Amino acid sequence: MADFCRFIVALLFFVCLIHGGKSCTNADLKIKQEATGSQVGGKNEYEVNVQNTCTCVFVDVILGCGGFQTQEPIDPSILKQDGQDCTLNNGNSIAPNSTLNFKYAADQIFNFTIKNAQIACS
Repeated sequence: MADFCRFIVALLFFVCLIHGGKSCTNADLKIKQEATGSQVGGKNEYEVNVQNTCTCVFVDVILGCGGFQTQEPIDPSILKQDGQDCTLNNGNSIAPNSTLNFKYAADQIFNFTIKNAQIACS
C-alpha cells in the first residue's frame, strides 16, 4: 500500500511539472472580438475568437448571451443559443492553445462572457 501511495504522489508531481504547476480556470478562455469591416443585411459583421490559453482541454463551454441577436446565421455546431446561454462547439472540447471562431452581424458588438466551462486535464 505504501508503494501505491508513493506512486500516486510521484504521478501527481509529474503532472504538476508537465503543466508547470498551473491549474486552469475559466479566465484561461479569452474572448476577443473585432469588426470585420463587412456588413450582412445592413448590420456590421464581427468575428469572435474564443482562445484556450491553458495546457488543459475545456469542454461544455457556455457563454452568457442573453439578448444576443444576429442577422448572420451561425452554424449551431459552433454556437447554439438557448435562452440566456450559448453552447460552444456542441459542448465538445476546445484543445489547449487553440481558438474557436465564429462571425455574427449586429448593430453593435455584443459582450459575450464565459458563464461556465469544465476543465479536463489528464
